[in-house]
Amino acid sequence: MHFVPRLAWQMAPAAAAATVRRPAAGRATCSVAMGRSCGRAARVTVSALLATVLARSLGQCARGFAGLAAGAQGGPRCRAVAGAGSAGGGVALRALSRPARPEVAVAEEEADGGVLATDLVEKVAVVAKAQLEKVTNFIGALKHQMTQKNPKEAEEWTQKGHALEYAPKEQWHPNKKDMEVLDYYDLDDEGLPKKKVMQIPKPENTLEENIKYCFKMATKIQRGVDGIPNLLKQTEQDVVRWRAEAEKAAAWREEFASSGALTEESSAGVLLMHAALLDEGIVKPPKGPAAQEDPKAVAARAFKSKYGKDIDCFRSPGGFEVIAGRSSKMNEYVSLKLAKGDMPWFHTDNGVPGSHVIIKGSWDQVPEADFEFAAKIAAYHSKSKELRHVPVMYCHGGNVKKQKGTKTGTVYNTGNKFQIMVDPELPAEP
Repeated sequence: MHFVPRLAWQMAPAAAAATVRRPAAGRATCSVAMGRSCGRAARVTVSALLATVLARSLGQCARGFAGLAAGAQGGPRCRAVAGAGSAGGGVALRALSRPARPEVAVAEEEADGGVLATDLVEKVAVVAKAQLEKVTNFIGALKHQMTQKNPKEAEEWTQKGHALEYAPKEQWHPNKKDMEVLDYYDLDDEGLPKKKVMQIPKPENTLEENIKYCFKMATKIQRGVDGIPNLLKQTEQDVVRWRAEAEKAAAWREEFASSGALTEESSAGVLLMHAALLDEGIVKPPKGPAAQEDPKAVAARAFKSKYGKDIDCFRSPGGFEVIAGRSSKMNEYVSLKLAKGDMPWFHTDNGVPGSHVIIKGSWDQVPEADFEFAAKIAAYHSKSKELRHVPVMYCHGGNVKKQKGTKTGTVYNTGNKFQIMVDPELPAEP
């Protein structure tokens, strides 16, 4: 459910300090109060600018913004109530969110139509502390990586790659654990590369794969050596930021717990921090209610998967079930378990791999249009899917057999067969 901010404004004769109040029954009200209501209530419009700021901090979603905009024009989502006073005026602001996650309490409507802000203080405190712990741990991991990443190691992997690259190919054979190579980085007195025996990093792989592996390791180590200092510097800045944020949020939580109220400055700080968490994706806006699916679509999907995974079921024009296997295992199941007697059985002809398809009905009772319907499905679920005028053979399902020892999904026909030419096509979704 989306955050739904609402505003309740009350005009009062005497100004007072801004507060965040906590009402009875466990509710938390975030309000900026300046005085008390006095006089008769009358409706006034809400500033579009203030509505925009609150929509960003409490909803960050089009629905919340639209609700506030509607309220600024007298709509149901945002309204202002003014009390006539003798002198001066004041404001009482109530901002509210409806979180979807179970750890955040869901706001409830008040009798006067206002909405309570729920656990924002606690939420920003918990998230800020978690972010501080996250970046602090990340610094430790980066420093550990710096001790592991050695520029000389990257150079050694590069040398290994070059040595294998120029090694005699005829010396290579699978599972070779070491190999005599020329070290072009170590020359003798005559300026010629010295010979040395090098351990093969991946003996089970080919020579070319070992060469690629050496250069890949060199690049990986060098990238870490070059990138970690900058990343460490940025992460240290993040630690400073989140330590300050966590301290502020902890102070707001303590202030709210001890007095049941926040000052105007603290209230604004909570809202701004929550808005920043939303902007950075650290806190995600709650999802809206799930869209109601069309019952017909739900029923059609259930019918299609009637026989389980990797088997599709369709309804033919004549009203018969047309069943198509979608894997070797399920093809065999369709042909040997579901196909009975004179049920029509279909498969692309001339040895083209594809689905095994049957019409679950007696041959003589199936109309001609259903034969073409099933053949098109068999052609579509085959290697000839992209072609036109695909030959599809069909026969009695009871004549389809399997020879012992053959691969899964391999069957043969023991009786007469027929052929039909079709364009591959699946039936339209209902």
